[in-house]
Amino acid sequence: MKPLHIQAPVYGSSGYAAAAREFCLALAQQPIELSLEPLHWRSGFDIQESRERYQALKALEAPANPEATLLHWSIASEFVGRQGRFKRALGHCIFETDRLISSFVTGCNSLDGLIVPTAFHQQAFQDSGVTVPIAVIPEGVDCQRFQPEGRRLKAIAEKRFTFLFVAQLSYRKGFDLVLKAFLDLFANQNDVQLVMRCYFKDDSPQDFDQVASFIKDFCQQYHPGPRRQNIALLTPVADLHLPALYRSAQVLLAPFRGEGWGLPIIEALASETPVITTGWGGPMAYLNPEIAELLPYQLQPIPAQVPAEMLGQHLIAARDQGHLLAEPSLEALKYAMEASYCDYLLAKAKAVAGREHLATHWSWQQAAQQFVKWIDTDDK
Repeated sequence: MKPLHIQAPVYGSSGYAAAAREFCLALAQQPIELSLEPLHWRSGFDIQESRERYQALKALEAPANPEATLLHWSIASEFVGRQGRFKRALGHCIFETDRLISSFVTGCNSLDGLIVPTAFHQQAFQDSGVTVPIAVIPEGVDCQRFQPEGRRLKAIAEKRFTFLFVAQLSYRKGFDLVLKAFLDLFANQNDVQLVMRCYFKDDSPQDFDQVASFIKDFCQQYHPGPRRQNIALLTPVADLHLPALYRSAQVLLAPFRGEGWGLPIIEALASETPVITTGWGGPMAYLNPEIAELLPYQLQPIPAQVPAEMLGQHLIAARDQGHLLAEPSLEALKYAMEASYCDYLLAKAKAVAGREHLATHWSWQQAAQQFVKWIDTDDK
């Protein structure tokens, strides 16, 4: 088996970076010569990981073996093939709409092959004009790290029924649906709270203030007048404390309009925290109605009135190119939230089954093994 050199943003805190970090650590346990070259993206913020995991990543940093295969784990528009120093170049990429933007197609076709986490992506990429071989190599979850037993976050009051939202504050993630549904149902109910871990760009103090101001203004416009103070924005929670965050909530809300894999979804479910989410896209590789509450949706164009800052450059391009996103039903979201509040045992039973399903089929170790088997066969 040829050596493998990975270029990836392993020290960032985006979902893309977190997945790259987990994949590298899992590959390090496989019988493969591995070296790592960290990418430093301009956006995002640095992780706050455990010393053990950080040192394990640092130990992988090394120059590429001249015979190495490159795995470029990045945004597809950054792919430039073999970069003049590799004999073969592979890429890992995801996208969240019903197809791929043109700059991503160009980047993907500069490679010798591509890995994507689900068959949803494989089909969308091929339909968009990607012609290089595409293998489905799933992502995963660490069920030893994310589990129901353990400490909780002291910042989250235990006596309130807690809905949790963990995502960038963007149109794609459906933050507006979360706020509308919560305000419609529980605006003046003292025993229920919505806890949000959100950011716009870099999770800095200035970024936190902007998010807080935006949420306050949104709530006031949608639900004017006095109401209970039961929406809480958490100050930045380090990745190290994510397991405690999920354990501190009764339900994770993820009514996304587009999602590649959905780390908060799979991590919350591994923690036996019930999940309400959209029944479309990448997460459907590991979700089903027996383990999560799946919202109905309609595929729709991205509205012209959505502000650019709520989209980002790639979704702006997707809008210009006529892509579709899933619009989950607000009424179905409210019904699911109220049902979980009124009959929590039923929601919890689904989450318990979900953890068992994930532990059996969707570990990062299994993903790494599948990749090594595929690349070994491909080498031959």
